Amino acid sequence: MAEAKRNQRLLKDFAEAQRLYRDRQFSIARKRLAAYRAGIDYESFPRQDRRPAEQIIHSSVVLVSYGSGQGLLDCLYSLRKQIDPHFEIILVDQGGNESVHAELATWPLLWVCPPINLFPSEGRNLGAYFARGELLIFLDDDAIAHEDFTAQAWFGMHQTQALALRGRILPRSPGQPTTATPPHYDLGDHLCLAPANLEGNLVVRRAAFQVVRGFDPLIFGHEGRELGWRLHQARRHGAFADTPWRGIYYWPMLQIRHDFANGERLATKRARHALGQAYLDTFAPGAFDAPERMDPALAELTPETLANQLPGPGITLILRAGTDLTQTQRLLTSLIQQAFQRPIEVLISAPNAKAAVAMIRPFLVRLTIRVLSPRYLHSRQNLSDLVGLGRYASIALVAETAVFSSNPWPTMLTTLEQQAVVAGPGELAETLLLCHRWTLGRGFTEPLDTPLPQLIKRLTIGGLINRV
Repeated sequence: MAEAKRNQRLLKDFAEAQRLYRDRQFSIARKRLAAYRAGIDYESFPRQDRRPAEQIIHSSVVLVSYGSGQGLLDCLYSLRKQIDPHFEIILVDQGGNESVHAELATWPLLWVCPPINLFPSEGRNLGAYFARGELLIFLDDDAIAHEDFTAQAWFGMHQTQALALRGRILPRSPGQPTTATPPHYDLGDHLCLAPANLEGNLVVRRAAFQVVRGFDPLIFGHEGRELGWRLHQARRHGAFADTPWRGIYYWPMLQIRHDFANGERLATKRARHALGQAYLDTFAPGAFDAPERMDPALAELTPETLANQLPGPGITLILRAGTDLTQTQRLLTSLIQQAFQRPIEVLISAPNAKAAVAMIRPFLVRLTIRVLSPRYLHSRQNLSDLVGLGRYASIALVAETAVFSSNPWPTMLTTLEQQAVVAGPGELAETLLLCHRWTLGRGFTEPLDTPLPQLIKRLTIGGLINRV
């Protein structure tokens, strides 16, 4: 009983701090908030935990929702379609979703219901408190995530060793004019340093998030910029000296669909941002500076040097050959007759590596081919572990029985721009699979010796594959 009364008092402190913040009495608001943060007990908040206990978790998707209803369910459906199985969902329900409670109760997620509306920043902190993943992925509760969204979060953080990544937002509603989308939603097609100014599509390392104590609970408007500023400050002062973590980046492949506010909602949003900027001008000077100024050590990381860390445009074709190399030879013969739009390399695993090396020699004039050590390849656990073997962004898994009687690559590569996984056309439907490098890195948990037709069948049933 005493603990409940204490929490009630602290929640009143939070509400009063919010009122003082809106009245621009920032210093007094921060003092009132300090009492709340020092004593609040998140464990006492009502919650329902249906997360699979045995699931391997690398990322935690945190949704903070207030009155989204069907939009929240649409967001959850998009997460259900992810190719990456290694994430959990944490829903912080701040109210107004009663119409969908019955369905929410069936979802395999952690559902936390704070006693009052804590607003987005503190709601995200609450969700992060219960997270188990190495990465925190903050997602707008009415956004539609691309099917490789969580895979991109992991891949982008792995490639850049970033403290945080912000992604890209495309319009959700058909026919919405591009003029209705603010410039910071879409920074283009190239990786670059960026502020953390997209809170609804933001990835942060949980350990770093804990070091800086998460979002400032007062702010609703520019809270991402403020968090990013503190992450940069912590790094400059050595907080992450024993890690390779650095900087905040824009990762253009981390995509969601979400419409920008308009009408009265836009006016309210602008007022929140004006209030947030006034607060940051006082307590986070430099939060609106360019990333290079926030952390001068990052200035040497130009777009060109960053690009060198990423796999190049091209196709890495991975082939598991049998003892009889006749079929593999026939496949390579048909392959060299194709016209490739992008560079291609072929990685071959064969039981008899010496015989495979002798077999590929006539093809080396036309193709880049590497024969992998069977011991090296078979020591790996599953298909996801093949990611580090190739040099290109697109990976093709091909059965040795495949024969390229026609050129499948132009159509498959075009389809891959919109899909995470593409099966071959016509006679290649059961023997050729094309995917993004990060798709293979997160979505394929099958053993290495899984027959390709079996893998294609599993992906088709799961709705993850597109046929051309």
